[in-house]
Amino acid sequence: MSRASLQHDIGALRGFLRFLTMDGRVPVGIGDEIDTPRVHRLEQLPRALPWETVRALLRSVDRTSAMGLRDYAMFLLIATYGLRVSEIVTLTLDDFRWRQGILRIHQGKTASLLELPLTNEVSSAIVKHLKRTPPAKPYRRIFLRMRAPIGALKPTAVSQAFRSLVQKSGLRISPHGAHCLRHSLATHLLKSGTPLKTIGDILGHRAAESTSTYLRLATGDLREVPLRIPVKTGPAKEGQR
Repeated sequence: MSRASLQHDIGALRGFLRFLTMDGRVPVGIGDEIDTPRVHRLEQLPRALPWETVRALLRSVDRTSAMGLRDYAMFLLIATYGLRVSEIVTLTLDDFRWRQGILRIHQGKTASLLELPLTNEVSSAIVKHLKRTPPAKPYRRIFLRMRAPIGALKPTAVSQAFRSLVQKSGLRISPHGAHCLRHSLATHLLKSGTPLKTIGDILGHRAAESTSTYLRLATGDLREVPLRIPVKTGPAKEGQR
């Protein structure tokens, strides 16, 4: 069990002991006797998939159905731009500037507006989804519920759709949420030589420390890079001529 999980469980146990204290079943302050492990910020590495696995997962989506087209567009957006699930469900028709080829992202976590270039792959996926399932009036959101009652899609629904996709894909992927696509993109960009500042801007990070976490994910690949040791050359010593 990780220290973060242990910290969570101990917190729940302390809450239960406080309840028992109020009920007079246990002595006062008994919960304070339990040590809690200290968890440092950014201690846990984000979970990322190999980029080949991400592409294989996207290819496995059944795009013959309306729901498949919707899900493919959602996950392609996350894998292409590193969007948060909360940003996916709030995308509207007004965020797509088709003539300018721009996608506008309202980053709730940083309260900023980010404009990104629309790729042909993303544009095609969104258009196919909208042609198959146009937003019902008065909604202008790109992604809506497929089953009645029609309404805004919730982040939990995106997470459920991702878990379902992983199960159907047949790929050997350990339990991850849709957020792992965001981490996978960041790691892929880093390995491709994209500057940390650029990656941080795309992901909407306020601090460079958040982006530098992905350097730790790429450490294994860096170890495989052979280092060239320069050999000094000079006049041959006596006896070596």
